[in-house]
Amino acid sequence: LGRHGTVLVAGGRLNLGASSLSANDGPIDSDCDCLACTTFSLAFLHHVTKLGDPLGRRLASMHNVRFLTRLMAAARRAILDGTFTAFCEAARSGSR
Repeated sequence: LGRHGTVLVAGGRLNLGASSLSANDGPIDSDCDCLACTTFSLAFLHHVTKLGDPLGRRLASMHNVRFLTRLMAAARRAILDGTFTAFCEAARSGSR
């Protein structure tokens, strides 16, 4: 997905090419600790994605890998805690 300018967020997917992001100074995900989220704004990522710069695709891919790593760690914690059903229900509603 990242190589096509799409990033994963708690509510689903976000297209970095969307014009609505051109003035957004926030990160992809304020809770994420990846390089893309801690260093670059959505406006910058939108800009490099629209230009076709490989940096945008690389940062999007790095974010997606970190997002999935964090998601699987949270799922593992929920399994070990015996709260996986509640975790799944929260994930479906986007309130993780």
